[in-house]
Amino acid sequence: MATIMAIEFDASNNRSKLWLETNSQLLVHAFTHPTIVHWTLYTKWMNCMKFKVNYKLVFVSGILKFQEILKV
Repeated sequence: MATIMAIEFDASNNRSKLWLETNSQLLVHAFTHPTIVHWTLYTKWMNCMKFKVNYKLVFVSGILKFQEILKV
């Protein structure tokens, strides 16, 4: 939900770039496979994916090793 709120905030303020850091592989997977998002959040998630925002998503593992996962 926090990711959805961040994307909506950036879109409403006409920002075109967003840097997201996460330790959730599920969130990373949701960017490429949006059908895995729970039905209660699916509509909001799909609306966020329609915004013209350039995402930079960085996966942060439990041992604080940075690994770039998705670059759009």
